[in-house]
Amino acid sequence: MNHTQKEAHEDFDKLKPVLEKLEKDTLRDTGLKNRNGAFASAEMFDYDDECFDVELTWGIQCGSDDDVTHTEQYKVNRETWEVED
Repeated sequence: MNHTQKEAHEDFDKLKPVLEKLEKDTLRDTGLKNRNGAFASAEMFDYDDECFDVELTWGIQCGSDDDVTHTEQYKVNRETWEVED
């Protein structure tokens, strides 16, 4: 594993808790935290030297016509580890 690959691997490890926090905060902030069928899923879909591109999907899936899903995209700064719009 070369130096660049090692840095990328370390950054991926740092990204995981950031995504988990984004998911948890989304459920809380949208009021869905205690709703049956509520979900939030954040996944990295691209990256460069400055940031990770993240897609957040959240909503309620209960197997009926009442299902609601929202998708948003964010950036995670690779220096500050802050989520940005």
